[in-house]
Amino acid sequence: MTQTPAPGFPPVSRLVLVASMTALFVVVAGIIVYPLFASSVFDHHSPRSIGAVLMGASVLSLVLPARTAPLGIRIGRWPVVGMALLGAAAVLLDRQSPLLLAPSLAYAAAAAVFWGSLSDESSLIERFVKLIHPYKPDFVDPYCRKLTSVWGWFFAGHGAALAVLVLFAPATWWEAYTGWVMLPTMLAFAAIEYVVRKTAFRYYPYGGPIDRLFSTFFPAEETELGRRSQAYIEARARALRGDADPG
Repeated sequence: MTQTPAPGFPPVSRLVLVASMTALFVVVAGIIVYPLFASSVFDHHSPRSIGAVLMGASVLSLVLPARTAPLGIRIGRWPVVGMALLGAAAVLLDRQSPLLLAPSLAYAAAAAVFWGSLSDESSLIERFVKLIHPYKPDFVDPYCRKLTSVWGWFFAGHGAALAVLVLFAPATWWEAYTGWVMLPTMLAFAAIEYVVRKTAFRYYPYGGPIDRLFSTFFPAEETELGRRSQAYIEARARALRGDADPG
């Protein structure tokens, strides 16, 4: 007979991890891709035709039955209505500026999702962490909530910057910002957050080159969070060994 693992320390499914990371990548890529390729799209299609597609897709999503979003995300209908209005404005005016405002609206919606989740029992990032690790330790929750707020400000800042450039600057500035600022700052922010998280929690479960490098300069036993992370790793290892041993 095989023993049941102690509550809180089951193995993380690689399939769940890959699926979750893929879903997150698709969402983030969808937010980023449009601004990066908008200029080339405008070179081949008129604002009216693009606006008609945007308006039609938005109206269609409004009339189709609502589906439950992953991770309990509640977006509401205002971003879709806003996209429909921007599409209609592009059709009526035959101008690119309404379409250039679409990414700002998308970033505003993303910020609203992150901030809105803070009023729930679990923030968006807490839910994502729980998805890939169903028995995550509770001591990571405060960090997840703070990170959820910071990502909200990050998206809101980009959205506001894009809107200001559309309304008050030459179109080439918007193109330069989307091409040379948005993606590099997002990658830099993600890298900085990883280093901050790694040095704060000092969670070294895999023993690979990165874990060995960080553990050399930031030993887990020197901080309270590091000791809690180490205790969690050890408890989980004992549970997994118990699961493998015959009863």
